[in-house]
Amino acid sequence: MTVRVNRPFTDGPGQDLVKDPFNPEVSLYVGNTINRQTFDTQFVLDMSYALNIDTSRIYVLYVSRGRVHFTWESSYVIVSFIFLERNSTSEPTLLEAIADLTQQIQVNTSALYTGTNVTSEIDSQWGLDVVTWDVSLKLTYAIDVIGGNAVKDGYYLNQGSLAICDDPLGAYQAALYCEFERFFEDDVSEALGIDYYRVQILFIKSSALDSVLVHFRITPPDTSNGTSAANVTSAIGHLYVQVNDPSSQLYKGNVTIRTDPSWGVSQFLTAPRQAAANFTLKYYEYDPSRVGIPSRLSQITAYDRCKANRRCNWGITEHDQSTNDVRFFQRLFDRGTLYETNMFLDFEDWRMGSRGFSWSGYIPPTALGATSVPKARAADGIIRGAHFWPFDQESLGPDVPCYLTERNQGLVLDRSLQRAQIDAQWALVDDLQGRIDWLGVNIEDAQMRPELRSRKDVRENLTFVQADFQHWHDNELDEWQQLSSSQCILKECTILFNTSSLQLTGAISDTGVVKRTAQGTEVALFTFNSIYLGPEVKVIVVGQRALALLSKTTMVINTTIEAAPGTLGGFPGGGSVARYFNDALNDLPRPIFICDLNDYCSFNTSLYDVKATPAERASITSNNVNGPGSGNLRINAFVLRTSAKYIQEIQVIQTWATAGQTLAGGFTLSYKEYTTPIIPHDATPNVLKRVIEENLNLVSPANFPVLPIRTGPGSAGVGVVSVTRSSPDPQEGFTWKITFDTAIGNTAQLTYRSYLLGAGAQMSISTEREGNEIGGTFQLEFQGAKTRPILAAETAEGLSAKLLELPMVATAFSTRTDPTGNCDDGFCPNGPFPSRGLLWTVYITTNGSYDNVSPTSPTSPDTRLEGFRWRVIPLTEALTGNQSTAEIFPSTVMSLEAPLDLLNVSFPFSLAYGGGGASYGGVGGAGYGINPLSTTYNGLTMPDLLGGSGGAMRSVHPYEINSVLGPVTGRGGHGGGAIELIAANDLTIGSYGRIITRGGDGDQTSGGGGGGGSGGGIVLTSGTSVLVNGTLDVAGGSGGYGGGPSLSGGGGGGGRIAIFAESITINGKANLAGGKCGALKTAVPHDVIELYTEVYMTMLSPLNDERIAYLGLQYLQESLQPVFLNTLSFASQNETVNNTVHALLFATMTFYTSDEVNADFAWLNQTQANKTIDRYQAVLNKNLGANIAEVFIVDATIKSYDFTTISPVETSFTECSNPGSDGTLYTEAKATTKMYVATTTGAESTSRALFLSNREMGNTTSGSEREAPFSANGPIVPFEASRPSRITYYSRTDAVPSESLKVDYGSLFALISRGESGLNVSNVIGVFFGTKIMHGSNFGSAVDEAVYLKRLVTIDNYPILSRWYKVDIKIQWVNHTYSVSIDDLIVTTEQTFQGDDVDGIRLSTYRSVDVWFDEIYVGFDNSLNFQCPITLRTGTSTQAPVQRHWSFEEVHGEGNLGYTAYNVMTRHYNFLDTQGSIAFDGQGQVNDNQDIKLQYKDGDYPLTQGLIHAGALVYLTNSLRSGKTPLDQSKTRVSDQGLWSGVKDGPGGAGDGRQFWYTEYNFESDLSPTLNGGVAACSSQDLNRWRFEGIVFHYTNLSDLVFGEPGPFYVERPKVLFNAPTGQYVMWAVMDREKRDLALSAIATSPYEDGPFLFRRSFYPDGNQTRDQVIFVNDEGQPLLGRTYYQTVEFLLPQAIMQPVWESAKNRDGSINYRNSYHRAVYDPGYDNFNDIYLQRWRKEDIAYEVQCVDRLNSSKVRTPKSGEYNDDGDVCNDPSERKVIIGQGVPVVTSMFISPNNSNNSFWRPTSVPMVLSQAWSSNYRDGFCGIRKLNDDMDLNNPDLADFKPDDRGTCSNIADNPIHATFQDKLIGLTKVITTRRAKFIALSALTFDFLDTTGYLTSFEGELESGDLISLIVEMGQFGFAPGNTIRSTFAAPVRSEFETAVDYRTRFSQYIRNVNDRASYSLACVLDGVCPVNFRDQLTSGQF
Repeated sequence: MTVRVNRPFTDGPGQDLVKDPFNPEVSLYVGNTINRQTFDTQFVLDMSYALNIDTSRIYVLYVSRGRVHFTWESSYVIVSFIFLERNSTSEPTLLEAIADLTQQIQVNTSALYTGTNVTSEIDSQWGLDVVTWDVSLKLTYAIDVIGGNAVKDGYYLNQGSLAICDDPLGAYQAALYCEFERFFEDDVSEALGIDYYRVQILFIKSSALDSVLVHFRITPPDTSNGTSAANVTSAIGHLYVQVNDPSSQLYKGNVTIRTDPSWGVSQFLTAPRQAAANFTLKYYEYDPSRVGIPSRLSQITAYDRCKANRRCNWGITEHDQSTNDVRFFQRLFDRGTLYETNMFLDFEDWRMGSRGFSWSGYIPPTALGATSVPKARAADGIIRGAHFWPFDQESLGPDVPCYLTERNQGLVLDRSLQRAQIDAQWALVDDLQGRIDWLGVNIEDAQMRPELRSRKDVRENLTFVQADFQHWHDNELDEWQQLSSSQCILKECTILFNTSSLQLTGAISDTGVVKRTAQGTEVALFTFNSIYLGPEVKVIVVGQRALALLSKTTMVINTTIEAAPGTLGGFPGGGSVARYFNDALNDLPRPIFICDLNDYCSFNTSLYDVKATPAERASITSNNVNGPGSGNLRINAFVLRTSAKYIQEIQVIQTWATAGQTLAGGFTLSYKEYTTPIIPHDATPNVLKRVIEENLNLVSPANFPVLPIRTGPGSAGVGVVSVTRSSPDPQEGFTWKITFDTAIGNTAQLTYRSYLLGAGAQMSISTEREGNEIGGTFQLEFQGAKTRPILAAETAEGLSAKLLELPMVATAFSTRTDPTGNCDDGFCPNGPFPSRGLLWTVYITTNGSYDNVSPTSPTSPDTRLEGFRWRVIPLTEALTGNQSTAEIFPSTVMSLEAPLDLLNVSFPFSLAYGGGGASYGGVGGAGYGINPLSTTYNGLTMPDLLGGSGGAMRSVHPYEINSVLGPVTGRGGHGGGAIELIAANDLTIGSYGRIITRGGDGDQTSGGGGGGGSGGGIVLTSGTSVLVNGTLDVAGGSGGYGGGPSLSGGGGGGGRIAIFAESITINGKANLAGGKCGALKTAVPHDVIELYTEVYMTMLSPLNDERIAYLGLQYLQESLQPVFLNTLSFASQNETVNNTVHALLFATMTFYTSDEVNADFAWLNQTQANKTIDRYQAVLNKNLGANIAEVFIVDATIKSYDFTTISPVETSFTECSNPGSDGTLYTEAKATTKMYVATTTGAESTSRALFLSNREMGNTTSGSEREAPFSANGPIVPFEASRPSRITYYSRTDAVPSESLKVDYGSLFALISRGESGLNVSNVIGVFFGTKIMHGSNFGSAVDEAVYLKRLVTIDNYPILSRWYKVDIKIQWVNHTYSVSIDDLIVTTEQTFQGDDVDGIRLSTYRSVDVWFDEIYVGFDNSLNFQCPITLRTGTSTQAPVQRHWSFEEVHGEGNLGYTAYNVMTRHYNFLDTQGSIAFDGQGQVNDNQDIKLQYKDGDYPLTQGLIHAGALVYLTNSLRSGKTPLDQSKTRVSDQGLWSGVKDGPGGAGDGRQFWYTEYNFESDLSPTLNGGVAACSSQDLNRWRFEGIVFHYTNLSDLVFGEPGPFYVERPKVLFNAPTGQYVMWAVMDREKRDLALSAIATSPYEDGPFLFRRSFYPDGNQTRDQVIFVNDEGQPLLGRTYYQTVEFLLPQAIMQPVWESAKNRDGSINYRNSYHRAVYDPGYDNFNDIYLQRWRKEDIAYEVQCVDRLNSSKVRTPKSGEYNDDGDVCNDPSERKVIIGQGVPVVTSMFISPNNSNNSFWRPTSVPMVLSQAWSSNYRDGFCGIRKLNDDMDLNNPDLADFKPDDRGTCSNIADNPIHATFQDKLIGLTKVITTRRAKFIALSALTFDFLDTTGYLTSFEGELESGDLISLIVEMGQFGFAPGNTIRSTFAAPVRSEFETAVDYRTRFSQYIRNVNDRASYSLACVLDGVCPVNFRDQLTSGQF
């Protein structure tokens, strides 16, 4: 063991231990031998006493001078000693004794220090060193971090030796240290596999600013219990191995993780550092576990990094979907505080779309009072054309969390969107899991810092962090699970809107509301915060109310919403005359036939499931149930009958002859064209009757009642007659009376021809009674109007015509009895009545709203209304005939015609019939009856939300309709429904989107086809833009085939589409077509093949069976299309843990046979075998357009096949001429410019951007297209008036075919200010992109070529098309200037403008152009107002701060004034000094040599503005940002797109390679400390134009990892190098704070040259402070750290010992004592004889004369007479009273020549002219020899009579009496204590080798003194190798050791000129010192030598 004792080695070191036995307080010098032996003995005794162990157990090995430091050599000794193990159990064991000693050494009150003589001088700071047990490790801790306030004297801790931590109170008081001690001892013991009690910290001492040496002891194992353990040697050996292995257990310790291998173990077996220390700060952000996994890497895109480094804006949008209010923020760092800003539009959130963009500059549509910009100079937002306001209803649908702050609120069902959301969310979850896992791996060392100094501290802290991330992860995982289980995962994605019940069911369930339009139409409203329906969503819409889907944000419809005809406000086709009230909301209302109106239907009512109740029948109200455009008519059916009194006509035939004659012969009768045969003159009545009836009729009555055909030739005859005959007169003449029994009315007179024989034979025919016949006219009155007079025998046509003349009559139809007027014989069943009464079967139709109530929707209240049942009134005053009259009989049951007589309805009813197509936007095709064309309704703008109307059913007349008695056939097609889509933001109909409200087809029958229903209505309204990429279909239904061309139902008219928005873009199709006519549907036979297929696939969402089968078939033959699919059986469809559906399907699939499809089963299987899954998958994805469900075919197999014939129904169109006309499309936009947000490769690789497209084509009056330039116009986005300092946006201009060569096309981004009111837009600042890039300020809003473009200044004449440009406008409102950067290159600065504020942006387009905008930001400048260097003719200016260097104090050393200091001269006076010498005439010895040539008041260099130093540049190629971005490179256009249009950009492209400059930038932000400065980066290819690469590192991320001092911090002189092996960019910089008291080095890394860089470490490289450093790679490829430092070097030299200078002995008054000088210089026995005046002594002549007279009585002195004074007696005294006492009688006094050593005057003087001379009094020198130890009188008494013969001895050779001989003086001797003879302050350059990862120094170091002429190290072009700089291969330190000389301290330097050591004469010739050690008397003459030694 060793201890350090504070005793000089030259002192024995026990010279004070030998005490004077006569004076114990006085030490005796007895020589080093005895002193040392005494020291050893006392040491043993002290130890025995202090430790209570036997002295036999203590043995001192040796005592050596302390050589650790040169100052120790003269002050301390190192005592090496051993303890032996005890022999008695009563004593402490060896370990106990050592432990006790270790502790006592540290306690100054211990027994070791009290009551002891040697151990009390043990140095507690040295402690006890057990040589073979005690070792040291170097740990990179600042000592204050270990001990805090417990650190002693600022540099050491000794609590370990004190065992303070073993005491509870001590452990509490020194808790910080004790925790470290326990950690260390546990760490080492665990690493070495030994018990922790065997490791004990002794001391911890500061090694450098950031490192300590931990001295500790490893004690032997306790083997008393029989166990074995590693001995000390083995353990330490193991420690050697582990120190050099960073992966060893040692480095897994709590604190030994910070072991520095360059120290080794006790500076033995040192090793260089190989890589970054294990405790270097680690981050998950760039960890391989993150960047190596694409999903996790997606969390740190280039754009994310761009935001983090301030090159881009970290905009955040908070969108309240329920109000559509948006607040914009900027975030300064990930998960940091949100700072509100004016605007950030990245267009990535589909819910936002183009929200806020309006040509009028309105505030976006928001809920009332919810806008966050209430003070904007803009009107409230509107949704033009909308029937409803979205924010008036509560929102429906679920609220499902998505990625980050996104939420699917409302109706969001889209697999592609959800997949992206799930992927993004899972990427976040996985990233969080990765972070958690990473924390698990690095939880003990990732964030080690002063306040977290141990693995335990880090673990505890990161455990909380990990828990936070776990909590976050769990929340996000829960959200992922919610998201993954939302929508249609693992279930068919179907939703059903029922507008009748208001229920939304299926994938989402909720309840809508009913509201009425301004016109009162009921509409079912389903309002959602957002709507997004994807292609896989099956949307079913049912119900009778129109449907309105409202989104409070954006609506995207990318699926089919098809309203079945007759639903959603579409009316049913003709067929029913009414609708049960209970069926008002029923999509399949029960039919109400004509016969139902009077309850006489005869059909089987069991055909209907729900039968009408009596109450329902009683409440039937007949009105227009088919819609306003159906052609529905109000039918008034009646019978008109005229009648009169029945009076038969009687005609008389009389024959006579001259008297006496007898008549003979006969006669004939004629009636019209009929003539009888000759009738005998005496025909009997029966004969005459028979002859008349048989010959004067068209039809013989014998054939009655066969209906004669009366349309052919022949007139009606006389009918049936009755004949009577009189008795004959004498001449045989008779009178016959013929009564016309059936003849009608006033029958025509019969005529005759007489064939009578006899003289005077004559005959006559007369009318006895005319038959009564109705004549004259009558009128009909209807609804107050009268017809013209109607003839009594008015034809049906005439009657109809006169009825049609009535204003309310739409159609009129009549039939009449005796329709041909040829039934006067009374034989016709439909002939006239007697008296010529007629019966007209009549129906008239009306369509007036007052009588034919026409509800505009199926749910209208008007459906319960029925018009007044008007009656037809006959007016008969003008009729003639006996008792003539006319009567009206409601219904036609009295009709004599079938089926007219079946219409047994006695009141008006409504019906659509006649086969006409319904109208809406277009006119329906005409029917084949007499009904008029239906009419359009609801106007172009669709002021009401109405559906289409039903087509008319078949049949020309109501009575022909089969519904008169039973079920209907030939119904009209139903009308299309009405759908309104309302979005506060964008409304998009995707490419898969179809909104279909087609009209239905009419039925086909052989008796006439039903008319097609009209198309429905679609209203699209948006607060911003409407984009239609899909289909809007309002086509009319087709008319049914009716058996022939003339009976084809008319096509339904097309419906209406109305679109309202700020901008409308229709890229898809709007089907407005009218329906076709004559649709014939027939079954067509086909020969087919049926394949039986087995399909196995996986998918994310279940598909219907047919879809699965179809996809499976595609695998076999992608070119075939199946005709039919029929699933046979579904084996399984189950979910796995990763939400994947596995499906196995067996299906039959039917194909038409063709040459391509062969029955060869082997061929089909071969076809299958030739296909690959990968190839098919690509085809599948292509065929699907988007593989939404992510279907992947695993396998598909044809099991078998068969031939068969099928007859599918196919539709063809027969010849006809009555199609419906097209509907209408109305669009109302504020501008011609198209605007919408579209998917594209956006700026910074985002996925969406805002698209504006303008075309300048118009039409002439003749319809020809022509170019028609429009003034620039565009949407405005308002915000509250403010003064933003940074505006950023991206713009891309795309070529327009055939348009791009036109001049001055382009777009303008302008900041506007509209004043306090109105829209007087003033463009404050604007940038134009197009044919040129220009900028300008304060130009008007009337943008035209003549004024506007000429106001702008050109930036680039040749911009590139189809390329994103980034534009930054920075505004300095203080001086009203702005600057513009393009792609982060400053293109203009200090441009002036006028304006107090801005309140919006405007995006204008000019001429034909397609332009994209993205990532629009308006707000504060987060780039710290940094500006890259600007090169002008006068030079390059930068914003790099003033460059500060080593301060004055640091250059010269603390307290130095900056110049060389000299020691104060010391002058030694001696007798040689003569008068006239000049004191201090020269310069003292150099004390501090300031060997620094450049001196400035501020330090080593003057403060200068930061410049671009060559050494600060790093040249990068083939990196992310090194590629050339062409801009303004060509002044000659070589292509339409510019010079570089075809040249590859980016890495490896044209001009790849850039110089990157990294500079510190100091900035004080009043917003956030985050913005308080950082490291900015710029790059250039020509060192002329510099591109901003971002603030790649922020000062706020710095921390003091050495001391834990508070900031804020900053860096200086950052330097970045790329480390190819690690793929990291490594930044080194000087780090400090305002006090400039740290001078640390900081390291940060990033895998990207533009950062952000992550702070890794702050430390002192190799223990040094630094302010000037640079890293570089030398010519040998070795990474180096070069740094300058100032150091004061100590130069050591043994103290100059001045050799004695002879001088004269002095008297007390300073005068020379010549006698003494002689005698002490040259021994003279005469001066050494005490007895030379023995005679005079006897006579007392050696005493001055003195005689005293004493009184004899009392012995008192009476008087002292003077010499020569006598009394009168001549005596001196008076006798006898006085007696004389002689004291002396020397007159003068006789003095001896003897120079007595006892005389203080002789020993007063000592030599003093030489500092190192230690002279003793001459009296002591006199006695240094044996002869000097004597009685001075040589033992001769004064009265000794032998004195006369006494002869003194010569003692000049036996003593040191001649102690001042005259001698020469030689130069000083360099033999004294080694000391700093001078210091030299100089500047040095250190070169340290860096570890392979550039994150630490290896320890290999070389340094040399020097100064750069160019200034800082960073000014060097370090890439050039730096003159072969190399660090060497030796571990060194920059702490310069003192410079020693060849001279050394002499062993006797203290005694050579010392005549005594402790006590006078202690080196006399007789002393032990002289006898034993040769330390004998000193005579200065004898010590003088001429050499240095």
